[in-house]
Parts: sequence; structure tokens; C-alpha cells
Amino acid sequence: MPRKPKFLVAGFTLLLAFGFLGFQAFSSASTYYLTVSELKALGDKAYAERAIRLTGTVKADSISRENNGRLLRFLLTDGTESVPVSYTGVVPDTFKPDADVVVEGKYFASGAFEATALLARCPSKYDAD
Repeated sequence: MPRKPKFLVAGFTLLLAFGFLGFQAFSSASTYYLTVSELKALGDKAYAERAIRLTGTVKADSISRENNGRLLRFLLTDGTESVPVSYTGVVPDTFKPDADVVVEGKYFASGAFEATALLARCPSKYDAD
């Protein structure tokens, strides 16, 4: 085989490999956040085995800690609907009542959301006036 076609085949193969890896990285990084109302509207489809990212506001006076402070329970709301959330792990410093948060985990048929990750969203002081 002549030398030039070998380089073209190798280059094309590398290009395809990098394109595939880039697509995979982008697909896994572009996770959609559901609101509580969107989650409840899914009905039985929400109970799938996959993890769900849910965004909302921590309802005032709903935060409780159990198991020596390691288990956190609170209500997450979007202003219309609410869902009880339980989380075990490190709690961000900016977590407080009325804070915007993102939780990642599983939604169960009982109506409870078990979070494996808890992220506090940027405070409103960064928003434009």
C-alpha cells in the first residue's frame, strides 16, 4: 500500500475516535435539570433506575437533621409542588432555608427523593441588578 493512503486512513481513524470521545463527554455532561412540577408530571416514568437531577428551593422551616447530623431531610419546592428529600453526606456551606439547590438521586413511588449529591446554586448576589 502506498505511503500516502496509510496516513489518510490513520488520520481518518484518529479523527473518528476523537469525535466519538468528544460526543460521549458532551452527552454525559449535558444533564437536564427537572423542576419538582416536571418530576411529578412524569408520573411512573420518574421511578426509572436512572439518576435524576432536580432543582428547586429549600422550603423554609422544613430542614431537619437526624443520625447525629449526618442525615439531612428537607422539602424541595418550585413554588407549586414540593417533594421530600433525604441526603446523607457533606452539606454545602450555602445550604439554608430558601436557598436554590440541585439534588441528584432517585425518586421513589412513595413520593420521596433520595439524593446522592447536593449542590447549592450560586447566591443571588451574582445576578445582575
